[in-house]
Amino acid sequence: MATVSLHELLSAPVVTRVISTIKTPQSRLQGFFGMGAGGNNINPVGGHHAGFDIFDKTRTLAHGRAPGTGPSTISPNVIGHVPVTIYRAHEKMPLLEERIFRTRPLGGQWGDVDNRGQRYITSQEEYLAQRFRNFREFMLSRMLRGGFGLLASGDDWIPVETDAGTFNVDFQVPAASKTKLNLLGAGDIVGTSWATVATADVIGDCLEINAAFEQLHGRPLRHVWCNSTILQYLLTNTGLKNAGGTANIVFSSWNQEVTRSAEGIPGTGHEIVFRALPFLTFHVYDAGLTVNGTYTKFFDDTHAVFLPDPGADWAEMLEGSEIVAENRLDPGSERYGLAAWTERFTQPAGFELIAVDNAVPALYIPTCVAYGTVVY
Repeated sequence: MATVSLHELLSAPVVTRVISTIKTPQSRLQGFFGMGAGGNNINPVGGHHAGFDIFDKTRTLAHGRAPGTGPSTISPNVIGHVPVTIYRAHEKMPLLEERIFRTRPLGGQWGDVDNRGQRYITSQEEYLAQRFRNFREFMLSRMLRGGFGLLASGDDWIPVETDAGTFNVDFQVPAASKTKLNLLGAGDIVGTSWATVATADVIGDCLEINAAFEQLHGRPLRHVWCNSTILQYLLTNTGLKNAGGTANIVFSSWNQEVTRSAEGIPGTGHEIVFRALPFLTFHVYDAGLTVNGTYTKFFDDTHAVFLPDPGADWAEMLEGSEIVAENRLDPGSERYGLAAWTERFTQPAGFELIAVDNAVPALYIPTCVAYGTVVY
């Protein structure tokens, strides 16, 4: 047990600041897709249920007929429909005024008095809001893996990994898009682990994925998401170095992530374009979140995600709605997506910080996501 002098024990300490041992988690995927609260890729559908219809374009050819004969008969195009249930996240945080009345402000000096604990309440509001931002980031990261699980615990649904919960949220990404990418049924595209830097054909793999995208949905491959472990293999890959010119550096541009956390701390991510693959941007994202008690990276050491440019034509955030009444006299109003408010209670006096978010990503074209096993 540490010992201190009587002077140290009785003296009033100087409080330098309020700190966090971790910075505010990043939200790069929400920024990339425009699917954060208030983003530019939001569809406010309302309610708790939605759906979309599928009416595909055609690549078939019109039949010829001999002169003097009638037209060939074809069937109408098949129409599909996909129902969607909007995910509803809802939490509250009770704060007793007795516990925060006439206390010093967070980060303030002993002797300073924050009579109503406003700085403490503001910090807790930010904490609650961050949990909702984190969940949107989690949903998007798992959309790129094909889905996630929900573990029923009483009235709570705890987000977990696929097959680790009571039921799964399945984004219908094909099984072939979640392995070594046998996208067209002709064999695995990633034929050699990218960790084998001398022989892995990264250029050929990316070109084959781009060609497969043309056949599957017609959108070009433009983005690859991975972590720093995958980046190390790419930087030393023989094929990338040779095609880019051995007298040159292997990349043509390398930009540090420009976004900063709420504390002003720069992100740890990168965006890189290789000389040999000028049409692709590699997004390096090492962040993660605590999923059911375990810190889990968004992108692990063995996978990379291949995507076209983001767009509402193949993926967007659907925001549902519900009636929110902030107090007993409030007649209520319809709130879309994320809504937060404070509700008073008495005996004992206090507040409840409450938030609700009705939102779920809609992956309209699951074949736009290729979650490839590139290290094995």
